[in-house]
Amino acid sequence: VTHVLEEVESLSQPADDDPDVLGHLAEMVTGDKKIGNYVTEIYEVIGPEGSIVVQKSHSVKVEREYMEGMQWDSGWLSPKFANDDDDTECVLENARIVFTDAHIKDAEDIIPLMNTVLSAGEKNLAIIAGSIQEEALGLLVINKEQGKLNSVAMKAPGVGERRIGILEDMAIVTGGRVFNDDAGEMVAEAKIHDLGKARRVWANQYFHTIVGGLGDPVAIRERINQVKSEIPEMTDEYEQGKWIERLGKLAGGVGILKIGDPTEPGQEIKQKLAEFAVKTVRAAIETGTVPGGGATYLAAAKAVGELVPENEEEAAAFRILARALEEPMRAIAENAGYEASATVRRVEERPLGWGLNVLTGEFEDMRDSGVIDPTRIVLKAISYSVSNAIMALSTEALVFDKENWLDPSALTLG
Repeated sequence: VTHVLEEVESLSQPADDDPDVLGHLAEMVTGDKKIGNYVTEIYEVIGPEGSIVVQKSHSVKVEREYMEGMQWDSGWLSPKFANDDDDTECVLENARIVFTDAHIKDAEDIIPLMNTVLSAGEKNLAIIAGSIQEEALGLLVINKEQGKLNSVAMKAPGVGERRIGILEDMAIVTGGRVFNDDAGEMVAEAKIHDLGKARRVWANQYFHTIVGGLGDPVAIRERINQVKSEIPEMTDEYEQGKWIERLGKLAGGVGILKIGDPTEPGQEIKQKLAEFAVKTVRAAIETGTVPGGGATYLAAAKAVGELVPENEEEAAAFRILARALEEPMRAIAENAGYEASATVRRVEERPLGWGLNVLTGEFEDMRDSGVIDPTRIVLKAISYSVSNAIMALSTEALVFDKENWLDPSALTLG
């Protein structure tokens, strides 16, 4: 398997500097040229470290918009913080921000903090905490209504260690620090230099955004590099996705892809495919691309065939792996109405990276034809498949979940 993975990587080429490649890749995944173009455009605008959020649109169209700063899906803890004409949003300019994972219960927990802010000549305060109970919330609201201190309070996003990580991200971007409850740190002891500062803090019932954080650019870049270095080591795809989301917010750009469709089922399918397209394009940016259409798997199969040992038991394992690596191209050929074995034999006579273009019936260089896969997806497909085969052999049992077979979220490139 190690040799197979090395063979795949030898066929990989960078994709981050070619928007046409990325756009075609996104279009292949979704079957929608407009979505493909928007995904590529967003990455070009916000950069490869930016964050793309896919959400439902209230119209039947596919649209995109851009948002500056860090946005998290945790809104204010009381609508009484609203300060716009429609009572739907709160906007604080040049705000001080305190970050803590603590659960603030009593008014006494924040009175010293409020006095510290007022004594420094500041008038706007945002509190992001594990939770804030009614007594403390009431004190903040009363002071806002009396015009003494404009404020807004939000629940810290995330849970557990991820919450601490997100709070540290926000603190670094704004030049503040996190008051860690487990370490016995209390916001009542905060000094003005412990608080972050941002050009604007915006919040509504569902989200809050920090724009124009005044943190040290060097510290922010170090934090970005730290988070980025941890991503390749993660095996849990959900956690990896959350870390990538953090990375995008640290980089300061958010692109929103809004998916609309005349029907609700159509909208849901489009949304799932768009989410997969975003992940696919990011994988291509990070790890490059390899020839698609099963061509890379077949090249790896050829490499395995050249290593078959004399020992018959070991040789059987090599042949099983080589045959499995032919399967993607066989499946593609059969699905298009071609004879699988003949297709594989004819491709094997051609250079590595060639395959069958099922739209034309011609054998072509897959990369030149625009048929590509992200390198990371191919590497993971091989690693996970072998791991699953080992598990099947050791447990002597398999469970096949028929219901999820047609679930669009389970789609993978092949």
